[in-house]
Amino acid sequence: METIYMPKITTVDLLQLICQYKSVKGNKKKPDYLVPFLGFASNNMQQYTDAVQVGNNPDWRIKEALLFAVGSLNEVIGLHKDLAANIEPMLKAHVLFDFNSPYPLLKSRACWVYGEFSEYSFNDTEHIQHAVDGIYQCLFSDQLPIKFAAALALS
Repeated sequence: METIYMPKITTVDLLQLICQYKSVKGNKKKPDYLVPFLGFASNNMQQYTDAVQVGNNPDWRIKEALLFAVGSLNEVIGLHKDLAANIEPMLKAHVLFDFNSPYPLLKSRACWVYGEFSEYSFNDTEHIQHAVDGIYQCLFSDQLPIKFAAALALS
């Protein structure tokens, strides 16, 4: 029923379906569109990071949408060990510094993304410490959506 009334849910369902599609049946091959989509998302998030470092003011909504899309694919990504292993570097490079973002929705999305990938095994203990600290600091935000996302990420 949600799919009928919420276009966001419909879009996520479509993205998940596309990223699960395999032209060759069997478990030997990765889905045709999952790896290219993750490359597209990573490339665009890197462009955002580069623009911020140069001092430009890129559109944060694009990054937030990409984070939502990648986080929504966590179950599909988790089926492939090599792709799941690349999630930690992506989080370190593109999501960790969003805990200091001036945009409240980007902060709450960073908490949400870490919550979505919380069942993955991460090796870098320093990264884990910084992520938990960032989520914990978001619990004390003045913005209720940030507090809520941080509380869900820690649960």
